[in-house]
Amino acid sequence: MENKMKKIAAVMTAVLAVTASGMFTCPLTAVTASAENRIVVSDEEEEYVGDVDDDFEDEIDEDEDEIEDEDEDEDEEEEKDFPVRVDGVTVIPSHIALRSPVTVKGKVTSDVKITELTAGVYDTSGKLITGKTVKGSAYGFDLKNIDKYILFDSLKDGAYIFRVTAVTADGNSGVLTSQKFTVGSVKTFPSDYDDTDDYTEDDDIESDDDDSESIFDISDETIVPEKLQKGKCFSVKGIITSSEKIYTVTVGVYKTNGKLVTGRTVHPNTKRYDIHEVDKYILFDKLATGEYVYRVTAAGEDGDTEVLTEKNFTVTASVSKSTAKSASPTYIDGILVVNKSYPLPEDYNPGGLTSETQKAFDKMADAAKNDGIKLAICSGFRSYSYQKQLYERYVAENGQKEADTFSARPGHSEHQTGLAIDVNNASSSFDGTPEAKWLEQNCYNYGFIIRYPKGKEDITGYRYESWHIRYLGTEKSVELQKSGLTLEEYLGIDSVYAE
Repeated sequence: MENKMKKIAAVMTAVLAVTASGMFTCPLTAVTASAENRIVVSDEEEEYVGDVDDDFEDEIDEDEDEIEDEDEDEDEEEEKDFPVRVDGVTVIPSHIALRSPVTVKGKVTSDVKITELTAGVYDTSGKLITGKTVKGSAYGFDLKNIDKYILFDSLKDGAYIFRVTAVTADGNSGVLTSQKFTVGSVKTFPSDYDDTDDYTEDDDIESDDDDSESIFDISDETIVPEKLQKGKCFSVKGIITSSEKIYTVTVGVYKTNGKLVTGRTVHPNTKRYDIHEVDKYILFDKLATGEYVYRVTAAGEDGDTEVLTEKNFTVTASVSKSTAKSASPTYIDGILVVNKSYPLPEDYNPGGLTSETQKAFDKMADAAKNDGIKLAICSGFRSYSYQKQLYERYVAENGQKEADTFSARPGHSEHQTGLAIDVNNASSSFDGTPEAKWLEQNCYNYGFIIRYPKGKEDITGYRYESWHIRYLGTEKSVELQKSGLTLEEYLGIDSVYAE
């Protein structure tokens, strides 16, 4: 547009130059090119003042064409899509009941760096009621990381808008999602609401610079597995502490629409509360198959509610147990499962370590070598018959009860899958060595997990084995590493022999 004005000014200057030369004299207030090759200078009436030179007319036409081209380029720039998008974002129900929580999720990705992202609930005037702004420099963000700051269950009767906005490094801003909904006794969204007011940069948003801090803390809490088998019990634990008296605590399991399915609200009126005291009221084993949210909230005497922990999980159909004689391979969430509860058939034989497992181990060993660590395969694939010989020998030497703590019965060994490896030295002498420490700290980056971690013996069914790794692929191994769960906990299964 600036270029356009310059060109118009040039044309005006040319005309003024002609006027100043003495060829024409008249009051000049508007200049146009007429259809009859004239320049018309007008005040109140159109007046003929002279013929236009053909070359001058051509120049005007060319300038107009250039101006139009520049305008089109500018329009194209303005019409470029905002480079930030959100996938899998929560769809907010058009109406929710009072005190109903809603879980916010979605993956934000961008072609340029995101410097600021806000997710929250606004009233119809544009004021932020509950939400969070995060600042930084990244190409992506997971909305579940700020879900606990968006307190749908604290909203009063009214009409609201759930909105996610982003600002990029070049200063552009945009709305990624904007969803209207009502709460409580208000069932209809105002018809006079203007969508164009959905977002302004002056919105009163909460930022990371907010001086308010949480008065609550929760420690030693239960981590609910991503998947839980239908009918399986699960015990909740965790200690809530506060700088002020805790007025209410709610621990429960909700449907994804915010409805409480099973749980309990208590009024401790103390600065410390053990949520295990309400464990018996949270009936995980009665849940039907489907998706749920486990949530712990607390409030002080001022009534402000804070989400202390929240975890989405799925209750899956139960898997029938079988013996090795009648077994078929069991896959849960795409993972081949082998433990005391889920055996492999006697004839299951991949012919050795799978190619993916071998390649992943070789890559990991090379990386370890660069750090001055030597990793080698002590034991890889074992057939059903070989495992049978090992187990029977251990039973003869230690008795079956003791042998079951460190050796798998035939058909129940992960080594038969071709996905498990014992590294360097399959004994407790490997514990605490530089190699063991490196393996524990790095194996997940190459698709492996420490299959039988310390302190989880009652869950995995086996003693701690610092040398035993299991290949899952990097996506799953990183997920498990971040969760701190065993494979049993992650899949919501047990590891117990049928007899």
